[in-house]
Amino acid sequence: MLADQPAPTPEEQMNVRVVWMYFMEGRTQGEIAEALSTNRLRVNRIISDARRTGLVTIKLNSRLTSCVELEQHLAESFGLHRAIIVPTPNDPELVPVLLGQAAADYVTQLLAAGKMSGIGVGWGATLRELVRHMPAMRRPELCVNSVMGD
Repeated sequence: MLADQPAPTPEEQMNVRVVWMYFMEGRTQGEIAEALSTNRLRVNRIISDARRTGLVTIKLNSRLTSCVELEQHLAESFGLHRAIIVPTPNDPELVPVLLGQAAADYVTQLLAAGKMSGIGVGWGATLRELVRHMPAMRRPELCVNSVMGD
């Protein structure tokens, strides 16, 4: 501690200990409450306040961070249930492959959750990649329709 700084308050010390144990040591809120002779509600409040006030900031070190940030922005801006952004590959010919993979992952999640009863399909490179990346499954109740016009 620097000489020109005021001594930390007991509350400040508690806050730092709680967030250290939670984020750095990976302890549960219950474990922290027991270790610091407090309750889980207080530990939960300290963790929430630490994020809100900037005591704790979280930085993701991934090339996909900007994609996830854009997904959240699109979903909020347009009232979407979900948006999926994939990074642009160096080779433009890989765009349909990456989009097809992402679409296949999403459709598979919806099917597994029972949130999809029908699919309308057209044609094109991206759809071909979606089908190519779908896992094999039996779904006799699923209705698949062509959405191609005359």
